[in-house]
Amino acid sequence: MKKFIPIAKPYISKSDIKLGIEAFSNGWNKNHSLYVNKFENNFKKKMNSNYSIATSSCTGALTIAISSLKLKKGSEIILSNINWIATVSPIVNLGYKPVFCDVEYKNWCIDPSKMENLINKKTGAIIVTHLYGNLCDMEKIMKIAREKKIPVIEDAAEALGSKYKKKYAGTIGDIGCFSFHASKSLTTGEGGMLITNKKKIYDKAKKLSDHGRSKNNYSSYLADEIGFKFKMTNFQAALGISQLKRLKKIILRKREIFNYYKDGLKEFNFNFNYEDKKIYNSYWLTSICVNENKNFSFKNFKKYMLKNKVDVRNFFPPLSKLKMFRSRKKYRNSFIVSYNSFNLPSHIEITNKQMNMIINLIKKYFKK
Repeated sequence: MKKFIPIAKPYISKSDIKLGIEAFSNGWNKNHSLYVNKFENNFKKKMNSNYSIATSSCTGALTIAISSLKLKKGSEIILSNINWIATVSPIVNLGYKPVFCDVEYKNWCIDPSKMENLINKKTGAIIVTHLYGNLCDMEKIMKIAREKKIPVIEDAAEALGSKYKKKYAGTIGDIGCFSFHASKSLTTGEGGMLITNKKKIYDKAKKLSDHGRSKNNYSSYLADEIGFKFKMTNFQAALGISQLKRLKKIILRKREIFNYYKDGLKEFNFNFNYEDKKIYNSYWLTSICVNENKNFSFKNFKKYMLKNKVDVRNFFPPLSKLKMFRSRKKYRNSFIVSYNSFNLPSHIEITNKQMNMIINLIKKYFKK
């Protein structure tokens, strides 16, 4: 009987478990933030960033990030139309207006030229999402943002380890936000991280992350303003500390998996995750965009793959299509990419035998 092959799953080593048990025994009272602090310090060093704040999720990190910018009431925030709901929900929950931007066909990320056309007097910030390990064109984006004096938040939830001109995703804009969900390359079960090189942003974000309390008022339970509680636990942080030590190996394995799939399917005119001379892609998931001229139905494809015990995942639907944001505006590339694409099983324990089976199934399906 064939064993089911999932899209993603965590790899928990003996050293992960050992440090987790240590945190369960040790991470209390005066040590209540011992492992969290260590994980924050280790992570910012790895990313070459000045400041970091561990959070309960990337959604929490994004919420704090947006709040730390102190935007005017009624501000608009530009973001890619192909996005997980978690990127737009903090914008709405904080009372700001999301403005969707179409994507570039080559990398499935926000289109800088179309982004520039959306900027107006109400634009308070830009969130760029590095989709499936792919990197946005940060050089063009930051040039526009600096000229317009608009802060940039990088949603690097899916791009841990990806680099643009040797700079890690999340370190190029004003703030970077990461996810450590169980499906991600590095996991703490749930969890996230906010990083920045700007002290002013960090000080504000740090206060907001602890109920609006400053360091001076920590012990007296006095809050200076309304804040949040999106904290990471010591146990999650211990897992993160251990996994961070082998991040390089994890990314190298992800790249091996991507190249194996790409080589095995080279006979097809597929668009895979994007990488050029400026970019080092961490390939969180191996993703494929089918030629738009093909009559592709993800629903039928998934049914076929599941019948053969292989999980596949569709791309995020355009946010503009969701009933909360229903829009008549056309986002050509977003719809082409979203409805003609899929993600393949990419967890680091997948075997060549399993990938060969998946490759052969795809060949059989597309040669019909």
